[in-house]
Amino acid sequence: MRARSLLFTLVLMLPACGSGGRDADAVRQTYQSYQVAMVSGDLARLQMLLARDRVPELSAPNAAAMLEMASAMYPAGAQIAGVQLNGSEATLQLTGRMQDGSATGSVRLVKEDGAWKVSKEDWSIQITADASAGPASVAQLPPDAVRPADYATLLGTWKGGDRGTVDWTITFGENYEVTGEHASGAYYRGQAAIFFDLGATAAGIRVPPGWGLLDVHVAEASEPRHVGQVSLGTFSRQGDTLKFCGSEPGTSVRTESFEAPPSGIRCLTLVRAGDVVAAATTPPSPASVVPPPPLIRREKDGARGHAQVLLDGTASDYPLYTGFVSDTRFADPRRATIQFRPESGGHSSGLRLTLDATATGRHYADGKSINDMMFNGGKVEIGRDEGRGRAAILQWVADGGQVFPPKQGCTIDVISPYTGRTDGVFEGTISGCTLHSAGIDRQLTSVRFAMYGASSR
Repeated sequence: MRARSLLFTLVLMLPACGSGGRDADAVRQTYQSYQVAMVSGDLARLQMLLARDRVPELSAPNAAAMLEMASAMYPAGAQIAGVQLNGSEATLQLTGRMQDGSATGSVRLVKEDGAWKVSKEDWSIQITADASAGPASVAQLPPDAVRPADYATLLGTWKGGDRGTVDWTITFGENYEVTGEHASGAYYRGQAAIFFDLGATAAGIRVPPGWGLLDVHVAEASEPRHVGQVSLGTFSRQGDTLKFCGSEPGTSVRTESFEAPPSGIRCLTLVRAGDVVAAATTPPSPASVVPPPPLIRREKDGARGHAQVLLDGTASDYPLYTGFVSDTRFADPRRATIQFRPESGGHSSGLRLTLDATATGRHYADGKSINDMMFNGGKVEIGRDEGRGRAAILQWVADGGQVFPPKQGCTIDVISPYTGRTDGVFEGTISGCTLHSAGIDRQLTSVRFAMYGASSR
């Protein structure tokens, strides 16, 4: 048997505030009512439980069909693993089951007129496939774990230690295999994963700002009591330097600080000592970057489209992603969101833009403003022109759910505006954009996108 990730979507809430008793109970009750309505396909009940900006979706001509599909795919026995409150907003961390697999998710709620309403729901699904689907090259994970995002950026061997020593060798190998060897002869080997139900507090999962999660399910170790246990880890990579913190296997504690970790957690500073295993993680030379082919316009009824993306030297075609569970929304075209995702990606993966789709010319996605929106509750005034172009939001989401906003800023040029007509074309380009998350840079060299027709949402 082997495991492979089929990702719906993943939104990881790292910083969080504490939860209060009454509001936390009300949030739980709202979600439980929403869960029943989703599973039963109760459209009328959902209208009472959704945030007001989501209610119009249930009036669309195909809302019943989309709800039926979403209900059939809804994880069974979804349980609330944690509640995070931040004023009039709340986030629930969830676990559930799928056929032959498991799921983790989150639900964002907002308080409207004194009542909690569901604003957004995201799930990540891990399905175990039969061995006949391919070689058994990846070990099967426990049902409560998912694969970490952007593991490929760590591939290779790293050496270092704490307090300036060089006594640890950590290797991130293919098939998510992680090994650690100490100069004393101590060692461990295991599988890279993320266990969202371990190390969480009432305030959720807390790690150093901007860091990612990477746990290790230990399969072999010099210390027998560590076998079968989980070491909870966090990391931040800056070029060829990697900061990595890991707990003693079996100790369900994560650190919020690299400089002052709690007892039972070791934080290492490592430098790359071996080649990257996967050639795809090596930036290409300029000569190897081939621009994508020109778009072919097709005018059809309904919304269709795609984005030709050149990311880290690899050209891909992302189809337009629409429907009940997508982020594509044109009900207010002056604050429209359009989502393009790979065919094999999760619900949130790929490219996501929010902008004034009615305005041609230069739009600007400011990285600082988007980071402030993601982590501090800030606002981006979509469409407001502050000299660099109309304010917009640009995010590229990795297959594991890690969100990459612009490192500094990215320019979106709208060639043809959205008109809402069935024969209309909404079209634009992006070029020379550096994306950044948790110490990782991605080069979005060029994008050319188009949407044909009118969106139903």
